Amino acid sequence: MKAARLQKQIDDLNRLWEQKLDKPNNPNIPSDWAADVWKEQVMQGYFDNTNPKMPLTREQAAEILDRFADKIREYEVNPLKKRLEEAEKQLAELSNKIS
Repeated sequence: MKAARLQKQIDDLNRLWEQKLDKPNNPNIPSDWAADVWKEQVMQGYFDNTNPKMPLTREQAAEILDRFADKIREYEVNPLKKRLEEAEKQLAELSNKIS
């Protein structure tokens, strides 16, 4: 039983190794498993579509986090501020009518 499981793991590793050898390791082309996510994140503006396989520096990580924070502000904070301003305006109008 253990031998069969070990052989399956060896076969799986060999298959993965052969797949890796069949594909050029181009740092400008994302891996198949990450291609869809990479494309989406590039479209969202988090990445500039260069070097998808390279590690991030802390500077790059900071830039990505800043872009993410901008998206949060754009889609969540700003609309809430707008709704609050509208509610305050309505409250002021009601206060003026009562006075």
